[in-house]
Amino acid sequence: ILDFGNHPALIGVWAKFVGEGVSDLQGNLITSHSHEIVVAVLALLIAAATARGYRSLRSGARSLVSVGLWFVMGAALFE
Repeated sequence: ILDFGNHPALIGVWAKFVGEGVSDLQGNLITSHSHEIVVAVLALLIAAATARGYRSLRSGARSLVSVGLWFVMGAALFE
């Protein structure tokens, strides 16, 4: 929707409200979205790698991996 510039006019109103131009707002939204995707992909890779060897771990190591995965999910959620 941002490729259409200030149409609908709500985009221009919001950009002015936050103190940016429409093109600056578009660039900032795209950049922040890209950074969130990178964090999500890294979290997915860690979870996939962990799932492959999870069952072969002893209980202490399995608990440590579980806690680590919760931290990864929290970091990805609040990024």
